[in-house]
Amino acid sequence: MKPAEDILAERGVDVSINVENVTGAGGLNGARRVLSKPADGYTIFASTNAITPNVALDKADFTLDDWAGIARVQHDTSWIYSSGRDGVGHKSVDSLLEKAKNEGIQLGAVGGVLGGAFTIQFAKAAGIWENTQIVTYNDAGRMRTDVISGEIDGAFGEIQEMKSAYQDGEVSLLVVGTEDSVEDFPDVTAAGERGWDATFGTMRGFNAKAGTPTEALDYWSQLVEEAMQTDSYQQLAEETMVDLRPGYLGRQEWMNQMEENLEFYNKMEKLYNEKTS
Repeated sequence: MKPAEDILAERGVDVSINVENVTGAGGLNGARRVLSKPADGYTIFASTNAITPNVALDKADFTLDDWAGIARVQHDTSWIYSSGRDGVGHKSVDSLLEKAKNEGIQLGAVGGVLGGAFTIQFAKAAGIWENTQIVTYNDAGRMRTDVISGEIDGAFGEIQEMKSAYQDGEVSLLVVGTEDSVEDFPDVTAAGERGWDATFGTMRGFNAKAGTPTEALDYWSQLVEEAMQTDSYQQLAEETMVDLRPGYLGRQEWMNQMEENLEFYNKMEKLYNEKTS
């Protein structure tokens, strides 16, 4: 039994939570599926980069006004990494910055604007934007291979995706997009430590169709918060390394964050096109 169902059972609510995996179109098909249902609180959307980026990039046939917030669950950390092999790449962010200012650097990004957003944010904040070339990839594995071999200077990544490569010494972590240093990685420079406004990270949360009764939204928001406090979720979060910074936001805070993200993606798209067009 899933944690949410356990909590519901403790409240005397005997229902099943059915997960429908609707694939395709970068999450748009799933979003449309939810919006096609009544706004009654019985259908919710597990949203990861399916609403705000698609609205910002003019790919969606809906707007942010079509949605209501339930909760943000996770806020991933973003990293700039380089090769960990001896004599290849960079072992510190200062080495990367020095090369950028003297020769110029190449940083990899996969997934278009979504994958390039933190790279752009970092390069702008660190003052090396004019000296940075964004190299686009369709495959994260190929990008990581090029970083490790020294074909490019570094790339954006999430720690859960390169955990094994880091543990094997194949990659070197240079910057993490947080205000303060991450406890498990004290030697990695945090953007906030240098005064860099570069803290973007993928966000995962739950949303419902606009017009869903407030009581239903509050109910789901509280349920999600309780589920996140269970031992099973805490273990999963630790194993997947999505617990490196606080993730939960209540329903109104989550919608406010999505509004901010909309402006952010609009800005990043212009800068991304500047470097890749």
